[in-house]
Amino acid sequence: MASTAGRVPESLRDVATAGLAQPASALVPHVRGAGAPLTRVGTAAVFVDMDDTLTPEVKVWPDFLRGLMRDQNVAPDRNDMFDLGLAGTDLTLRMYDLGVRSPGLDRDRPREEHAAGMRAGADQAVVAAIHDRGREFMPGADAMLAALAASPMRVGLVTSAGNAIAEASLRALERASRHGFRRDMFDTMVTLDKVAHGKPHPEPYLRAAADLGVDPARCVAFEDSHSGVHAANTAGMGTTVAVTGTGNVPRGPRIHRVPSLEHVSVLTVAGHPVLTVGPPRPQHAQHTLPPPTAVSTDRERAQAVGRELRKG
Repeated sequence: MASTAGRVPESLRDVATAGLAQPASALVPHVRGAGAPLTRVGTAAVFVDMDDTLTPEVKVWPDFLRGLMRDQNVAPDRNDMFDLGLAGTDLTLRMYDLGVRSPGLDRDRPREEHAAGMRAGADQAVVAAIHDRGREFMPGADAMLAALAASPMRVGLVTSAGNAIAEASLRALERASRHGFRRDMFDTMVTLDKVAHGKPHPEPYLRAAADLGVDPARCVAFEDSHSGVHAANTAGMGTTVAVTGTGNVPRGPRIHRVPSLEHVSVLTVAGHPVLTVGPPRPQHAQHTLPPPTAVSTDRERAQAVGRELRKG
């Protein structure tokens, strides 16, 4: 088959036959307001981080663990581990090495038991806070999930939180959603309880891709932190979208930076889903419309892309 790189397809049918190796930018021309393509034609799955990507972090977990350190007169190491992106078991094992022990356990119990006990206590504190306060969506997240659910792409949650926190969070987001979000919109959910190594290790993203039986190179990950972006990138995600609104994130050839999820749209061109980044979607499309019309702006952008393709 002759390469289609560098030209606009002569018909919409070419989009379906151009091959998975073609970037969407080679197939979708610039159309005013349509946005720049983020993904390749043939993207199979989208994986989304939870804290500070879908929903603002409940900052109880680190506070609980820092409280244990203060109570036991243990100072953090020279490089504050809370700022290094350590999470879950990796973090509590490091705390054990510094001399922290889980309350209620004999000090001579194994290292892994103390780490697990500290994690369980922190998880309980977070779940209680979620029940008291609920959870909200980050800007654009609710509408983006509705658009993804309406697309043929599979969707997964990949989080550094444990099962209990993730489930409590998703139930709270169901109550907060204005676009019909449901827990079962996720085809897989990889939490810290399901992997041996959390982020920044690539295992969570490799596990998510394996759960869905898809090649990581055909997947997109949405992250907000250094550790999360590193995990997705080293797992071989075809594209990592770094949401920069909550902090600094690294740069790289497969990393696209966006200010918020309000800038991301899900388009369908000739039956193929394409994620694009462009101007923020109108606020009414973000927050007040029901699910069937929540992506009407995206449909209009897709139609504009289609019209431009037909001109070729």
